[in-house]
Amino acid sequence: IPEAVFLADRVVVLTARPGRVAASIAVGLARPRTVASRASADFGALALRIHEALTRG
Repeated sequence: IPEAVFLADRVVVLTARPGRVAASIAVGLARPRTVASRASADFGALALRIHEALTRG
């Protein structure tokens, strides 16, 4: 999840079979992203939001 937040502009979470879009989450962090950006509150909040979507979906 952290790598997805670090690299992506949008993360799409799919459900189990049949695969449907459970969530589409925009990653609005500024670019270029640095290693230090991984420690930001926004980064953590996005990672948590994606984790919650995965556990629901």
